[in-house]
Amino acid sequence: MKKDLPPSAGTVEDQLSFVLFPAIARDFFEAREKGDLVPEPLETSPAKGPAVAGELHLAPVEFNVTVHGETYHVKVSGSGRKTDGRKPYYIRVNNKLEEVSLEAIQEVLAGVPEAPDSGTNTKPKRPKPSKPGDVAPPMPGRVVKVLVSKDQRVKAGDPLLIIEAMKMESRVPAPIDGKVIGILVTEGENVKTDETVIQLE
Repeated sequence: MKKDLPPSAGTVEDQLSFVLFPAIARDFFEAREKGDLVPEPLETSPAKGPAVAGELHLAPVEFNVTVHGETYHVKVSGSGRKTDGRKPYYIRVNNKLEEVSLEAIQEVLAGVPEAPDSGTNTKPKRPKPSKPGDVAPPMPGRVVKVLVSKDQRVKAGDPLLIIEAMKMESRVPAPIDGKVIGILVTEGENVKTDETVIQLE
């Protein structure tokens, strides 16, 4: 790993960060050298303008929950794709990352839409999965590495690419045996759970 270390990784902490999270660490080193490091905003801005189904209300993404006199600090970090009516959410409880599965019984419109339109008639960057060979990531994140090439043959379960989300890297496996006919992402791009990133047939 030392051969791949950037020159700016001078301390042991820098080197460990690069070994564990190479893409995030490299971006951090570059921003640090340029003097572009800025703190993340602590609050999200309220939505402007009316929603389609009425006025939007803010939904909490970070809050304290008190149960039987004991208080827990909870922060919603992200969510995954709904399967069998249940949707996974990734939350931090007292700074410990947990995955919980929720099955909605009743829903109301609240908060800012997950993906607001940036313009009129904006088309999605990548198509939604519609066939067994359409591969979508299990959680939103950033593409760290594409492990296959076009026309390559793969078997179900073979790793196709590596996604980095919430400081964790996960491999996205092939859902079927087949041939890679399309790679719709490049390394460093952000992806969502409803996007096709690789196509197999």
